[in-house]
Amino acid sequence: MVSVQSEDGQEFSLTTQLYVVEGDFGHEEIRFSPTVAKLLDPEIMKKENLYVGEVFASFSPEIHWEGPFDWPLSGATTSPFGFRRQYNGKLAGFHAGIDIRGQEGVAVQVPAAGAVVLAEELQVRGGMVIIDHGAGVFTGYCHLSSIEVEAGQTVKRGDPLGTVGSTGLVTGPHLHWEVRVGGVAVDPVEWTERSLP
Repeated sequence: MVSVQSEDGQEFSLTTQLYVVEGDFGHEEIRFSPTVAKLLDPEIMKKENLYVGEVFASFSPEIHWEGPFDWPLSGATTSPFGFRRQYNGKLAGFHAGIDIRGQEGVAVQVPAAGAVVLAEELQVRGGMVIIDHGAGVFTGYCHLSSIEVEAGQTVKRGDPLGTVGSTGLVTGPHLHWEVRVGGVAVDPVEWTERSLP
C-alpha cells in the first residue's frame, strides 16, 4: 500500500499488487593495483557510502527536468548496471551505475536540468558531482579529473560538469554514471530511452 498526504492535509492510499521480475545480471572480476586496493578498506568505503547516501536520500519536490535524459558522455558502456562485482577476488556487491569509456580530459555534460548538490573529491569515487533533478531523482558522476560546477549551482542540459578521469578506485579513465530515485540505484539507460516519470 502506498499512502501520500497532500499539502492541504488530505491523505490518499492505493493498494495494488506488484510483481518483481528476476533480472539477468552478469558478474565481473576487477583487479586493482596494491596502491589503489588500499581504498577497499571497509572503514573508508563505509564512511564514504554513508556520506554520499545521505545526499542521494534527500528530497526536493520541484521537478527540474523534462523528457528523456541525454547521455553525459559519448562512448561504449564497459560495465553495465547491476553486474555483481568482485574486487581482487572478494565479493563487493553490485554495480550501482554504468561505466562509460572515455579518454582522460574529455568533457562530461549535464544530461538533464537540476541543481548541483555535491561537487568534490572523494577517496573512493574520486572527483564526484551529484545533481538533484527534483522529486527524489539524482544523478552521480564519478572519477572525474576536473570538476567545473559548484554545489548550489543550477545547471541545464548540455552544460559541462567536468572531465573524464581516473581518480579514486579505478583501473583506468572512464565515467561512472548513476541514477538514484528515492535513494535507490536504477539503470541510467532507462532514463535515456523514455520520459520518466
